[in-house]
Amino acid sequence: MADNTLSIFNSTLPTTATEILIRDQQDTSTTTKSILPSYVNVTITNGGLLNGSYDAWCINATTNLNGGSFNNASVYSSYGSIPTDILYTDLQTVASDHDPYLDKLQRINWLMNNVTEAANLVNNKYRYNNVDYTYGDVQLAIWKILGDPVDTTDSGTLGTYDTTHQKANDLIALAVTNGTDFVPVAGQDFGVIVKGLNLQPILLEVKTAGIGDFVWEDLNANGIQEANESGIDGATVTLLNESGAVIGTTTTGDNSKTTIIVEKGWYQFGPLLCNITVNAAGVTNAPSGFYQVKFTLPNGFNTVSPYLQGNNTYLDSNTNPSNNFTSTPITLVTGQINKTVDAGFFNLASLSGSVYVDANNNGVRDANETGIAGTTITLTGTDASGNTVSRTTTTDANGNYTVDNLRPGTYTLTESQPSAYLDGKDAVGTQGGTLNNDNISSITLTSGTNGTGNNFGELTPASIGDRVWLDNNANGIQDDGELGISNATVKLLNADSTVVATTTTGSDGLYSFTNLQPGDYKVQFVQPTGINGVSPANASSDDSVDSDGLISDVVNLSAGDNDTTVDSGLYKTASLGNFVFNDANNNGIQDTTEAGVSGVTVTLTSGGTDGLISTTGDNTTLTTTTNASGSYNFDGLTPGQQYQVGFSNLPAGYQFTQANLGTDDTVDSDASTSTGQTQIVTLASGENNTTVDAGIYQSTDDLSITKTDGLTIVTPGQQITYTIAAQNNGLITATNALVSDIMPTNLTNVTWTSVASGGATDNQTSGRGSINDYVTLTAGSSITYTVTGIVAANAVSTNSTGSLTTFDFNGSSSTDGTDGNTVTFKKDGISVTARAFSRVDRTNGAWNNAYLGSYSGGLAVTDSSESTSSDRVDNVGGRDNYVLFQFSESVVVNQAYLQYVVNDSDMSVWIAKFNNTITTLSDSILNSFGFTEINLGSSSNRWADINANQNLGNTLVIAAKTDDTEDKFKIWYLDVQKDVQKYVALATVSLTNTATVTAPTGFTDTNTSNNSATDTDTVIATPTVPSAPGVPTPDFWENCDWQKFWDRIQGNEPSQKTQSNFADSDLLFAPYTNSEQPGKVLDPVSGSYDIGLLIGDFNRNGKTDAGENTIFYTLDQARQIVDSNLHPNTDKRYDLGHSLVAGWLNYLAGNPIDTGNTTDQDERYYINEGINWLRALTPDENGDNKGDGAIYQMTGICSVNSPHLANSVWTTSFGRGSSLLSAYRSNTNVLYPLDSGDLINSNLDGYNNSLGLADNVSYGGNP
Repeated sequence: MADNTLSIFNSTLPTTATEILIRDQQDTSTTTKSILPSYVNVTITNGGLLNGSYDAWCINATTNLNGGSFNNASVYSSYGSIPTDILYTDLQTVASDHDPYLDKLQRINWLMNNVTEAANLVNNKYRYNNVDYTYGDVQLAIWKILGDPVDTTDSGTLGTYDTTHQKANDLIALAVTNGTDFVPVAGQDFGVIVKGLNLQPILLEVKTAGIGDFVWEDLNANGIQEANESGIDGATVTLLNESGAVIGTTTTGDNSKTTIIVEKGWYQFGPLLCNITVNAAGVTNAPSGFYQVKFTLPNGFNTVSPYLQGNNTYLDSNTNPSNNFTSTPITLVTGQINKTVDAGFFNLASLSGSVYVDANNNGVRDANETGIAGTTITLTGTDASGNTVSRTTTTDANGNYTVDNLRPGTYTLTESQPSAYLDGKDAVGTQGGTLNNDNISSITLTSGTNGTGNNFGELTPASIGDRVWLDNNANGIQDDGELGISNATVKLLNADSTVVATTTTGSDGLYSFTNLQPGDYKVQFVQPTGINGVSPANASSDDSVDSDGLISDVVNLSAGDNDTTVDSGLYKTASLGNFVFNDANNNGIQDTTEAGVSGVTVTLTSGGTDGLISTTGDNTTLTTTTNASGSYNFDGLTPGQQYQVGFSNLPAGYQFTQANLGTDDTVDSDASTSTGQTQIVTLASGENNTTVDAGIYQSTDDLSITKTDGLTIVTPGQQITYTIAAQNNGLITATNALVSDIMPTNLTNVTWTSVASGGATDNQTSGRGSINDYVTLTAGSSITYTVTGIVAANAVSTNSTGSLTTFDFNGSSSTDGTDGNTVTFKKDGISVTARAFSRVDRTNGAWNNAYLGSYSGGLAVTDSSESTSSDRVDNVGGRDNYVLFQFSESVVVNQAYLQYVVNDSDMSVWIAKFNNTITTLSDSILNSFGFTEINLGSSSNRWADINANQNLGNTLVIAAKTDDTEDKFKIWYLDVQKDVQKYVALATVSLTNTATVTAPTGFTDTNTSNNSATDTDTVIATPTVPSAPGVPTPDFWENCDWQKFWDRIQGNEPSQKTQSNFADSDLLFAPYTNSEQPGKVLDPVSGSYDIGLLIGDFNRNGKTDAGENTIFYTLDQARQIVDSNLHPNTDKRYDLGHSLVAGWLNYLAGNPIDTGNTTDQDERYYINEGINWLRALTPDENGDNKGDGAIYQMTGICSVNSPHLANSVWTTSFGRGSSLLSAYRSNTNVLYPLDSGDLINSNLDGYNNSLGLADNVSYGGNP
């Protein structure tokens, strides 16, 4: 930036000088004495840089202007300090303070630089703004500006001028307007005052000069300013005189005199005195001194540009590094501004990078990649001055290098390849360049650049290999003892499958490819002559021992990898075969006279992918036929693979002879007599097995079977027995013959036994369910099967025409009424009309009508001898009571329930079928009844089981035993069944069962018509489930006889099953339990069907459904629980179990357990509470966080730990699982809170003992 203080100019002025002027010779025109028109011309000598001739102006109009030469004249700057006695005289109207004159002198300096300029000179006048001014006008204006009064004497020295002073005044106005604060700059005129002793002060019009221009960053260090190189601000520049003394200092920056742009690095010294001037004759004088410019190295820079480069002085650098950064001497001509004194600076540069192991070969040095020390790096090139550069360095311990102190220029970095590594990927650094192999060229460095990242990647050599071996079992795995294959050709392929290397295996089968670049490779193996099999590839998860086939998968090798897992297993294929022969003597041996059999189909089964015959899903087969000589052969087989040969399509009438007789495998028969399959054979590499033969012979064989059960009609729940006989009627043994009987679904609980006779063997002696028995039947032998089963309870749907109907005679009749009355009841489409009779003396006495009432507790008779308070059917008081029932259709009367028994309940019964209505009763009519019986009873209420022979009729008479005198009772219920013949016709299904005998493979059955036998029975329906069981106490269910109601044997129930309020069949079968497997339920612990009770299975489907909470007990466990005598200890869980099992059996048998209100704590509620209580306090056996019912010392729980439960727990209720005993605290999924066991047991026991529901209604009767 410019120094605007003018201090430099002022400092260069001499203090004194010699002033030479000529008196009374004003400069009126341009002459040899004059430069431009002025008031006077002055020459200065002895003034140093001020020496020269100048146009000058008079300052004081009143002081004489003397001519001559005057030494030691004082010299003053018009912008410096001027003594008061120089400018201020008594004639001037200004106080002694000189400051106002500075402003006046600034205006005069403006006139000298704008009006009195050579450019304005026209006809010896100064033309400014189109007005011509003489030097007199100018001098007059100067005097007036200074305040000096001008008289006519003074005016006489002005030559031609405007005597009106108008032009002088105009100049003054211009100076005031434009010259206030005017400061000359370099190249302009500068007013200098010279005053000799006692002489007029003279104002010299001194032409100035300047020096400048630019300090820049020389990016390419060539010493020449270029377009892309900018200035350096803040650089110090010093101006020196010829003796080296400091004249002034400035710093580079913006040129404040320009506003269009902002310069950088600009400087200027000026105005300066010129050291070359022109004399009065226009001759340039010798220099009177010179200047020099010194530059200081700017902050942030360390080197100066080359000195005086090129031929353009405006663009070169003038900083001489040999002369303390100082320019050559500078002389300035009048008005000259030297803009060629410039200085270039720059910073040295550097190049760096590393040599490293590029482990992932990506050309980038990653954080974990190590450097390579000691590698030589050579730098060559030319700096900006054209100097050749060659430097060498080596990498440090981390593989890094740096070449510094480089002058800008163009360079090349070259790496000397490390001997232990392969050439990798190199990378151009931050300064760019051209990448070559181990070489980065054309790297351009400019001032201060540090080119980093010039890296050379190297690779640790990789290798690949391993082994080619003879895979004896072709399993694709190198097993112990398997030898290598020598001299096998191995090729290395690149990712494009191009062969890049070839080698051969050594004597041990090993091979290797080394010194490999990282990348993708494949290995190709060439099969040696004679080895035609290739093992399966990748047969093991251990890649070091498996085979990779003839061409491996792509192997990616990183730097330094040594992959020794690429192997190839090879083998020689094997073959198998031999002979099918006619074994005429059936001895199982190929005799010399026995010929081969052609055309037999031979099937070879292979173990497939896994090599195992037993896993059939992947087995494969090959098929051929024996040739004319009976031979066959399969070749190209894989060793280690399981093979099995099967023979089929034998000639008609032929079967297989016995296998594996004798000790010579080359001549025996290997085919199974039943399947035609041989043993499984495993072949070795190159093996040819010719021992697999089959012998066949001609036979006349016959197998037969029979089956019968001796029945044609059966009912659900009925046990039936079949006899099945399988027999060999031929002369040849049938080995592996199949006796089969698939039992129909409506036959359950099937068990069977078998007895062999006549030499038959291999039969199963007993079994359950269907028969599937592979047996050996020798000639003439047989096996007899005895099959027992029960017709399923749901074998046929019950039809209303054959169902059981129970008439309820309970009523509220008057205690007496008209004799001979009738009472009618209707149910299930049947109506019955009843009337009463009595007679005297019991035998041949007179008959009378009586009154029949429907009372509480049933029907009773009031005859003429009785009071109304003793209504019964009786034989006391000298009269016998009879009740006559006539039905709307023929029925079978099953049983009657006698209530309010007094003394005894013996009775007489008559049954008949009449086509008319019976309104009277007599001995003759009774005698016409086709059936009569005496039914003996007791003093208790009871079900009277009558008509055991199921006689059909529409008329029934019941009387107190006619030859007795102590029987009294009421008739409450009467069970009848509709016409069975109608029932059979309307609701029947067939029970069809077929048994078969199947000849084994190779056994030719000449008569297949007798290979099956079928037995068909008609199943008729049985009565439906009763409405409620006759069980008022749980002790009923523990009775051994009554346990037949739930022993899973249909048909063995006590005779009470025919009574209306008892179960009709076994409770473990339909319709009581409708399981998918009749007679069994699904055990939630084992997940299997078993015989027992699934308590909580309220929908009776035999399994635990969503929302059901169940406990399963086997039949033996349930019997132990329900029978108190069988409890092994005092564990209270048995007591609760006793009530729970009894309640569940009551439910299965038909006892209602629900009240009409779902919130009642009825029997269903306490059955669920009992289940929850036992599930909370028994071991969890299936991991569902609920116990499964096992009780201490229970039958069949030897493997379950169920600690004895203390009695104190019996009366405790539980709010959550954590409050249980420690053994059972994991039972968190039980529904809490729980009532105490004592409370649950008490309520269940109450319901089981005739309470029934929560409404105090009693159900059932006595067994």
